[in-house]
Amino acid sequence: MKRKMLVRLSVVGLMMSWALLDTSAAAFAQDVYTATVVAPRGLRTARTAKLTLTFTQYATEEDAAKLDKIYDEQGSDGLFKTFREMNMGTASILDGPTARINYVRVWPGNVTTRVIIVTDPPLHFPRIPGEDPPPKSPVDTLGLIQLEVGDGDDGKGSAAEVVKIEVTDEGVLQVQASARAPLKFENVKQEK
Repeated sequence: MKRKMLVRLSVVGLMMSWALLDTSAAAFAQDVYTATVVAPRGLRTARTAKLTLTFTQYATEEDAAKLDKIYDEQGSDGLFKTFREMNMGTASILDGPTARINYVRVWPGNVTTRVIIVTDPPLHFPRIPGEDPPPKSPVDTLGLIQLEVGDGDDGKGSAAEVVKIEVTDEGVLQVQASARAPLKFENVKQEK
């Protein structure tokens, strides 16, 4: 029997929850989302940068079931390994890093659509020349991006560096983030 999860993520004080829905991935050429990335507090750099997410495909219910089985059999390490083998697009910050999008899942709603994205490596805010390099990340991390997108350009989101994923007996997904400050996104919209 398929296990449906109520997913709750706790990432550096950020709480997100959504019900895992049966959504199918329609074939499409590509979808592009853009956002303004707001610099974390204390970072000596420009206040904002542009984020572009380009999806070449979405995860299906079968993909989700496969990940569920891998987690049951191999735990967080197996899940990280499997995510790294997937490729569903690219994420880039203007004048900053680019990351492969490993997993994309979309949950349409009446007012907003929720998009969850896993990237490798995690996204980081671009640095200005002469600025100290960012602190070293733990060796085995992935990026987790969460977007809430409506009809206009007032969507929001965040990105964190994930070091571990666990699923409780109740089917709750728990994410352990690194100490690096999460990124915040404003003006998230889907390009038409």
